[in-house]
Amino acid sequence: MVILDRASFHRKKKLAVIVERVGVFLLFLPVYSPDFNRIGPRWANMKRALPDLMPKCETLQEAIYTHFGECNY
Repeated sequence: MVILDRASFHRKKKLAVIVERVGVFLLFLPVYSPDFNRIGPRWANMKRALPDLMPKCETLQEAIYTHFGECNY
């Protein structure tokens, strides 16, 4: 089973054909389901912080680790 949100690229017919071929079941989350996506707000905060962090870091990975290291989640 693969659990997906309802992003447009997740609902493509091609994905359904591939998944059916390999015998996997797709389960789509409800239209808006913050209870199932608790990390969403944290990723949003990180994306907002990246422009300020990138000049101070050598790589994107370092910026991400720096952001989550500085946050009190």
